[in-house]
Amino acid sequence: MPFRCGGELLGLYVRICPLIHIWMHVRFTPPWIRKDLNAALKKGLSGAVQELLLALMMTPDRFDSHRLRQSMEGVGTDEEALMEVLCTRSPAQLRDITIAYREMYNRYLENDLISETSKEFTKLVLAILKKEERNASGKIDFELIDQDVKELSEAVTGKKANPEPWTQVLTSRSSDHLKRVLSRLEDLKCEPVDKTIQSHFSGDLRLGLRILAQTIQNKPLFLAQRLHSCMKKNAVVRGIMVGQSEEDLLWVRVEFLKLTNLSLYSTIQKDFKGELQLALLALCRSED
Repeated sequence: MPFRCGGELLGLYVRICPLIHIWMHVRFTPPWIRKDLNAALKKGLSGAVQELLLALMMTPDRFDSHRLRQSMEGVGTDEEALMEVLCTRSPAQLRDITIAYREMYNRYLENDLISETSKEFTKLVLAILKKEERNASGKIDFELIDQDVKELSEAVTGKKANPEPWTQVLTSRSSDHLKRVLSRLEDLKCEPVDKTIQSHFSGDLRLGLRILAQTIQNKPLFLAQRLHSCMKKNAVVRGIMVGQSEEDLLWVRVEFLKLTNLSLYSTIQKDFKGELQLALLALCRSED
């Protein structure tokens, strides 16, 4: 297969795709290595494959900062991309992202989120950014579970839903605790929590709460669904493949296969071509 930059350069980077993150994150990596690799990529490659490989050379906090900035640039905000990043990161990771964002853009992430979102959605986004997990010890607090289920249920019982308990509870508890809360809420309401949110909230807040609840219940499944629905969108595929390459990509592959009856590897082979296909397959690593 012919390559614009010659097979040697592309082949080299495709082969080291799964290793770039590990290599570049070694604490004492000489700065010239990163600089020389960036220069070689920019000179030898272009377009989507260049963007993918340059993204791989960012540390996770800087790549997430880059994605957040992209989601807020230009006309309108990409709320789904914004929520994907925020909802799939831990409190510690979000603190690192906030610092990296400031270093990269000389801007405060919180201020940009306030200016690019509105009303209750702003409150939700900021609560996620600053979340601190109560009951993160691993002990099951059945009393708190009952209390949280009651608050969430009562918040959607009247004529107009009250978003405050939903924002407060879903951004201040451990993931294991919230999984139990949402499961109990589904039993109480006799419907999926996603349907409850769709029925009682609207606009960006509804989108935000749905994504937050989905990532709490099963983060890899949410990412698999997003990949499946956005497979033609290079930026989304690149964001998930690179963003999850160190943590959950294997589990995303498992959920993707369950969801579509087709492996992520085969789907990439079908939907992408040429250099970008090779690079994405190298990230995906293997057939399932």
